[in-house]
Amino acid sequence: MSDDVLSVIPTDPQWQPDQAAAGRAAALAADLAPGLPDGVDVEIDVTWYDALTPVD
Repeated sequence: MSDDVLSVIPTDPQWQPDQAAAGRAAALAADLAPGLPDGVDVEIDVTWYDALTPVD
Protein backbone atom coordinates (compact mmCIF):
# COMPACT_ATOMS: atom_id res chain seq x y z
CA MET A 1 0.00 0.00 0.00
CA SER A 2 1.23 3.51 -0.68
CA ASP A 3 0.53 6.86 0.90
CA ASP A 4 -0.21 10.12 -0.85
CA VAL A 5 0.98 13.25 0.90
CA LEU A 6 -0.37 16.76 0.36
CA SER A 7 1.74 19.47 1.96
CA VAL A 8 0.55 23.06 2.04
CA ILE A 9 3.60 25.31 2.03
CA PRO A 10 3.02 29.09 2.06
CA THR A 11 5.13 31.43 -0.05
CA ASP A 12 5.98 33.44 3.08
CA PRO A 13 8.06 31.14 5.31
CA GLN A 14 7.03 33.05 8.46
CA TRP A 15 3.27 32.70 7.90
CA GLN A 16 1.06 29.85 9.02
CA PRO A 17 -2.70 29.61 9.35
CA ASP A 18 -4.32 29.35 12.73
CA GLN A 19 -5.44 25.88 13.80
CA ALA A 20 -9.08 26.59 12.91
CA ALA A 21 -8.13 27.43 9.30
CA ALA A 22 -5.93 24.33 9.13
CA GLY A 23 -8.86 22.24 10.32
CA ARG A 24 -11.10 23.74 7.63
CA ALA A 25 -8.46 22.92 4.99
CA ALA A 26 -8.29 19.31 6.25
CA ALA A 27 -12.10 19.05 6.11
CA LEU A 28 -12.06 20.33 2.53
CA ALA A 29 -9.40 17.77 1.58
CA ALA A 30 -11.55 15.03 3.14
CA ASP A 31 -14.58 16.18 1.12
CA LEU A 32 -12.54 16.16 -2.11
CA ALA A 33 -10.90 12.76 -1.51
CA PRO A 34 -12.52 10.11 -3.69
CA GLY A 35 -12.47 7.36 -1.06
CA LEU A 36 -11.25 3.80 -1.45
CA PRO A 37 -12.87 0.80 -3.12
CA ASP A 38 -15.63 -0.99 -1.18
CA GLY A 39 -16.78 2.29 0.42
CA VAL A 40 -13.82 2.64 2.78
CA ASP A 41 -13.22 6.27 3.78
CA VAL A 42 -9.88 7.94 3.22
CA GLU A 43 -7.86 8.55 6.38
CA ILE A 44 -6.55 12.09 6.71
CA ASP A 45 -3.97 12.98 9.34
CA VAL A 46 -3.05 16.58 10.08
CA THR A 47 0.27 17.48 11.65
CA TRP A 48 0.50 20.90 13.30
CA TYR A 49 3.84 22.56 13.98
CA ASP A 50 4.06 25.40 16.49
CA ALA A 51 7.34 26.67 15.06
CA LEU A 52 9.05 26.75 11.69
CA THR A 53 9.83 23.09 10.95
CA PRO A 54 11.56 21.55 7.93
CA VAL A 55 9.41 18.82 6.40
CA ASP A 56 10.54 16.47 3.66
